[in-house]
Amino acid sequence: MVLGFVCALLLLFIAQCVNMQLIKAEDYRYQASSRAIRMQYLPAARGMLLDRNGEKLASNEITLDLAVQIDRVRLQGIHLDFYRKRLASLYREKRTLSDDQFMPADTRRKKLLIVDQDIRKYSSIASRLISQSASIKRVAERCAVDADALSKSVFEAFKRVALGWEYPWTSVVVAHDIDPVVAEAFASTSFENYGWTIATSLRRVYTYDEKTFHILGYMRELMASEITALREDGIIPGRIRLNAVDLDYLSRNRYSLLDPMCGAAGVERAFEMKLRGGSGLSKVFRKRNRPDPEILRRPPENGEDVVLSIDSRIQRIAYSEFRKSRHKGAIIVMKPETGEVLAMVSMPSVSPSALSDPVTAQKVFNDKDHPLFNRAIQEHYPTGSVFKIVMSVAGLEEGVIGEYDKVNCEGTLDAGDRFFRCYNKQAHGPTDLRRALKVSCNIFFYKLSEKLSKQQLVGWAEDFGYSKLTGIPLRGETDGNLPNPRDTWFLGERYMFSIGQGAVAATPLQVARMTCAIANGGKLVRPALLRVRHHPSFEKLEISPSTLEAVREGMKSVCMEPGGTAHKSGVKGITAAGKTGSAEVQGKNSHAWFTCFTPYEEPKYVVTVLCENAGTGGSQAAPIAWRVLERIWKLEDRFR
Repeated sequence: MVLGFVCALLLLFIAQCVNMQLIKAEDYRYQASSRAIRMQYLPAARGMLLDRNGEKLASNEITLDLAVQIDRVRLQGIHLDFYRKRLASLYREKRTLSDDQFMPADTRRKKLLIVDQDIRKYSSIASRLISQSASIKRVAERCAVDADALSKSVFEAFKRVALGWEYPWTSVVVAHDIDPVVAEAFASTSFENYGWTIATSLRRVYTYDEKTFHILGYMRELMASEITALREDGIIPGRIRLNAVDLDYLSRNRYSLLDPMCGAAGVERAFEMKLRGGSGLSKVFRKRNRPDPEILRRPPENGEDVVLSIDSRIQRIAYSEFRKSRHKGAIIVMKPETGEVLAMVSMPSVSPSALSDPVTAQKVFNDKDHPLFNRAIQEHYPTGSVFKIVMSVAGLEEGVIGEYDKVNCEGTLDAGDRFFRCYNKQAHGPTDLRRALKVSCNIFFYKLSEKLSKQQLVGWAEDFGYSKLTGIPLRGETDGNLPNPRDTWFLGERYMFSIGQGAVAATPLQVARMTCAIANGGKLVRPALLRVRHHPSFEKLEISPSTLEAVREGMKSVCMEPGGTAHKSGVKGITAAGKTGSAEVQGKNSHAWFTCFTPYEEPKYVVTVLCENAGTGGSQAAPIAWRVLERIWKLEDRFR
């Protein structure tokens, strides 16, 4: 019996050795290294956004944050380590039960229910004790932060460590943007604040705030579904790609991510994969009472800087002049040869910082004026008389009119069951193409539409980019609208089409693109937000030089000759060619349009303005464009 007892003990000993040294060897090795080796993940700096002249539009600013180390902090009135270990044990038990496929479903459900009750019980106790701790209140007072907010953040950090998402010795940020003077004073008394540290982090800063909001966009935290996609694939298609260190961090920290912010709109979203870097890694061997030597360091891979086509000076000018008008709408300034967007303003706008706070963000989302909406690309409007540019090209290229052919405008035109009036209810008499553009004669274009087929009318509009996405790399662009040439058109619908009303609708960017094609000799450029140095992307339109010249001369008379619809607000010394538009809206004031290029001989700028429900294009939109051009030319004179 004694021999049998000894043999049994020996067998148990051998079995336990096999279990510890072979079966569970990897687990024990990991536990030993995790106690001896401290791993610190080093976040990467996000790439900067620069304007075409190298000026910073979005950069990173170092901020001071308050962080806590859960295994070191001592909170008066609570044995934190006891609750952390108890909760960690419960979370492990919950994961084990959830993964056990051999346990009967009813039994597993009952056990999970008991574990969940215990988790809620201990979490509630820990949360209450943390909020009541005198240590929390003391630290909050010294760091000039709200005590209630700090206690909630500390509990969240405590919970993350219990879940295994963070190591107990990791410094978890619990309060942001600590005043430098306060932070220095707090750090100098670290012996009194054991377990609390002042950490540095990077915050996204936008130089011109709301002036560039609709181009640059803003940052937001990744959603849970996106974190899951990152864990599984290491990528959100078209959005984010992570390096090996980031993926390792995700695998160790479950649903956590070192840098949980990503681009939510604008350029920040469009170029997320360029701007976002890859995290680095530092491993330190922990030694008692001696400096900790670093045994591995993999530096972070910072994101790439992105040079945009935007000229911050012109962007500020456009924003300033449009804001003075107090209209809702958009203004775009482009280079006609390359399609580079020099400025894009949508009003009303909003500061990116307003979206970082949940309370103010909710107010922005609920604002009836929709300041998050980029009216330059995300809304299409009836174009009114700016569409007459397309009609002019169509008539000349299809050979149904000549440059000097005249139509007698008597002020009204009978379309069977209704009368159609000319612009401003005037009779212009015998009118050729150039004068029709100059005074915006509706009757001329009504008559022109009768001579063109539906396919020709719609085809030329499509050639100029109407009802098609421009390809600008911003989220949410709409493609506008055109009527279907296969449908039956009544005569009145044909007339409405000819002056950009009815089913014709376009975005301000589409109108600017059309104007670029007239200015640059018939090239339909693709709008670019990155600085273009060589080989701009464009599609060559089949338009004869004589047609382009006739239309350009008509547009020039709009701006430069007395009687032109945009002449009164013109600026001395600036030669421009353009077209006004007043698009009627049922029950409201007309949308005011103006689009132009300058200088006439060698166009350098295209400016397109849309003012929602503002009135006529000549009185509301054109003055804004002229003031913008005047200030741009003053800039050029200054640096010439």
